[in-house]
Amino acid sequence: SLKALGIEDPAFRYIGWQSDGIFNSKVLTKSKLLSSLGGKSGWNKLQDYVEENNINAVYDADLLQYRKSGTNKAATTTFNKKAWQYQTNPSTYVQRITVDSWLLLKPNLIEKTADKYMKNLNDSVKNVSLSTVTNMIYSDFKPESGTYRTDTQKVLENTLKSFKEAGYNLNGESANAYAAPYLSTIYNAPCYSSSYKLFDREVPFYQMVFKGYVNGNEATLIQH
Repeated sequence: SLKALGIEDPAFRYIGWQSDGIFNSKVLTKSKLLSSLGGKSGWNKLQDYVEENNINAVYDADLLQYRKSGTNKAATTTFNKKAWQYQTNPSTYVQRITVDSWLLLKPNLIEKTADKYMKNLNDSVKNVSLSTVTNMIYSDFKPESGTYRTDTQKVLENTLKSFKEAGYNLNGESANAYAAPYLSTIYNAPCYSSSYKLFDREVPFYQMVFKGYVNGNEATLIQH
């Protein structure tokens, strides 16, 4: 349908195609095709289709967030409690009870987790979207093994470098500066301000800075 409208090079990012779907119930170290989406046979049909029609297919993987098992692998707060994340109501800052809470993987486990995931990743996957790795930096205040944000950034850079050196074409979402040099496409690039009354004008700083920033590689910004 898109090609019929004159779009010659359609691309898509596939979220929730493996393991537990959109939300990880545990830390993502294995890539298991979902039977509800067609399993291996459905996957092979998809790969044949995108190859025959020259479609850029990117497959998303969230290596940092999970919801249930493995709380011993979660980052902690300054009070040495698990740093549970919540979706809140913007007007009241009260937790949305209809949305489950989730955890963040300890920064010192990210590279090890990424290596395990790469070893289990389907051989036909070459285009990977590491959305949380490209836009999330956080601390872990565990007394005996904590990690500061500056150290977490280095961990994330090493993770991106590992994927790149393994031959993957990397993509990301709302990417920060540390991730941009490794990416070919940036999804959900910010193009609007918060629209708070404090601001009189919107200036596209993100687009101004990132345009031409990636040397030797034309990074594409996909905005919404």
